[in-house]
Amino acid sequence: MGIASVAYVLRENLRSGMKSFLPVLILVIYTLIGALLFQWIEADSETQEIELMRKQQEKAIERAAFELNTLKSKGPIEAYNHTVRVLKRYNEKIGVSEVDDSNLKWSLSGAIFYCITIYTTIGYGNIYPQSTAGQVVTIIYAFIGIPLAVICLYSLGQLFATFIRLIWKAILRSTRVVSKDLSKKVEELGEAPDSDNGSEQQKEDNGLASFPVWILLIFTVLWVLLSAFLINLMEPDWSYGTSLYFTLISCLTIGFGDVLPSEYRYMILIGIIVILGLSLVSTTLSIIQDQIEELADGMKGDIDKEYMNALAEAQDEGEISAAKASAALEAPPENLDVEAHIATMDPRSLDAVVSRMPLKSRLLYHIMPAGNKKQLQKQSEDLVANLVEEELLKLKLAQGPSSPDSPSSPIAPPPPAGPAYETSLQ
Repeated sequence: MGIASVAYVLRENLRSGMKSFLPVLILVIYTLIGALLFQWIEADSETQEIELMRKQQEKAIERAAFELNTLKSKGPIEAYNHTVRVLKRYNEKIGVSEVDDSNLKWSLSGAIFYCITIYTTIGYGNIYPQSTAGQVVTIIYAFIGIPLAVICLYSLGQLFATFIRLIWKAILRSTRVVSKDLSKKVEELGEAPDSDNGSEQQKEDNGLASFPVWILLIFTVLWVLLSAFLINLMEPDWSYGTSLYFTLISCLTIGFGDVLPSEYRYMILIGIIVILGLSLVSTTLSIIQDQIEELADGMKGDIDKEYMNALAEAQDEGEISAAKASAALEAPPENLDVEAHIATMDPRSLDAVVSRMPLKSRLLYHIMPAGNKKQLQKQSEDLVANLVEEELLKLKLAQGPSSPDSPSSPIAPPPPAGPAYETSLQ
């Protein structure tokens, strides 16, 4: 193996490694940008809050010291009661609340909420085990509960997806009925209908392949808004904005713990709302993944049609003229450089075909796994090579057999561009 080949292999391996490292680099940059942004937004507020707390503590201490100095003129019992009142006010000033055993964290509802925060990996931090046994059991419970929760969320997501699929098929059927009625009216007027029932039936059979994801996103947003409203009813001290913030943080499994429900009797309902929200998010991601896979399969099955359509559009728009195609086909088949020809006929390359697809298909293609993209690229290159060979064969047949006296005579120039020639190319 020569030095050039070794250098080429090393360069390709380095390029492949850089592609794998690129998401990590993007995540690091995104982390730094987020850190600088949040520091710029929150640093001043934290400094002001600390300064305010310091002033409040100083005032509370001064007030307590002043009132305690008045005990000299009081009797023992009165001095004791006065001291208790002063210390209670001091605790209130510094934010120390009184002990309340009516709202226990480790009630049944609170324990259920704690289990939900474990296997959903939210972990608010308001309920946590303090004993060694509780910590050990929490780890074991998490190892078993997290996979079960993933399966549960996947099952609920599939259930929601099935429900949405039924609704979507019903919508497609209703639109097809309307289309049939319009076709009948057109037939009564004596005109040929343009609708294709076969394609509509195929579109319906595709299930969620043609389902607009934005509808599911809107439904998810509406569910989040409704969940925030319900949680606001359970937590009357919260504003709707606080409830919405808590719902979003929970459905995204972030769980800062800065906003926490105080009514532990409603913990079970709040946990159910959070699980349903997580299921909707899982459904959305599942449908997007299904559409990406469906797009890859569809592109493999219909890429020939896409290429012919792209080539026809390119010729209609003047990107590939008959003269340009003829000039590209003048080389003999044995000396044909397929890659150079693909570059010459660039409007029918894979990138050109993708650029002519609808916006939704283009977005799904760009987030398609690299393995599927390589398969499509290989298929497109093979197809272009076959098209080139077919066009060269048509050109050779159109020129007729060469004279036996001059077997090595050059190929005659192609016929002038015209409608018949363009039709043969197509």
